[in-house]
Amino acid sequence: MSRYSILSLFICGLIVGCSHAPHIQRPASRPVNLYAAPKFDWASVRRIALMPLANETEIPHAGHEMRKALAAELQASGRFQVVLPPYDPDQPCSEDVLKEGQFDELEILRLARQHQVQGVLFGSVTQYQPYAPPRVGLNLLMISPVQGVVIASSNDLWDAREQAVAEDARYYHHQNLDWPGSLFVVDRAIESPEVFRRFVAHKVARSLARSTQPARMIVTVSAEESAQPVSDSVEVLEDSPVARPADGEVANSLSVPPMPEQP
Repeated sequence: MSRYSILSLFICGLIVGCSHAPHIQRPASRPVNLYAAPKFDWASVRRIALMPLANETEIPHAGHEMRKALAAELQASGRFQVVLPPYDPDQPCSEDVLKEGQFDELEILRLARQHQVQGVLFGSVTQYQPYAPPRVGLNLLMISPVQGVVIASSNDLWDAREQAVAEDARYYHHQNLDWPGSLFVVDRAIESPEVFRRFVAHKVARSLARSTQPARMIVTVSAEESAQPVSDSVEVLEDSPVARPADGEVANSLSVPPMPEQP
């Protein structure tokens, strides 16, 4: 047998071995640190605007990359229709809302009417290490434009140096048949920045969807289905910038309360 035939058989064996990966048992997943107002009428919120995420890290484009992943997973959850308003220096921004602890009630209302949404989601990437071991920190705040109050918030960190997080990410990747395999990446869930971003976005989106699901809309989802991620083909709407208030209009500011402890 020629050396070329032996090499071909070796490569075929690698491909077959990779295509028949062993079954991975679902790990015990830690809950997402998320608060959703229990007495709020969540049935009224079906369409939300996900604002550009602030980037508190030294990694360029961290906010943009996490926003893209979060938008896709929120849309795929089936709970919300997601709109991505383009960046506009004249509209409320995540950095001001989260860092200064205030938001302009009138500005939020105008933004919501412009994009026809019932919720506005601000956020920031607080930590971001894209390469192994990856780490993502997210701070999110959802505001009801009509009531001018915070209705949901989350501040959490996913660090692959923690065994529970790493195992959860591997299970997420194992359940997703859309990600192509690679002979050169042994642990894709940990070594691929894109996979880990989608894992974090998936955890946040599914937790927010479950926590805000109106009673009459609750659907039972199996453990396997809840772990299924989505492909990059999910369509997310992109709207035009929002108009500023007319000169002379002044809106009251509301203090953003700290995130309550998870019940």
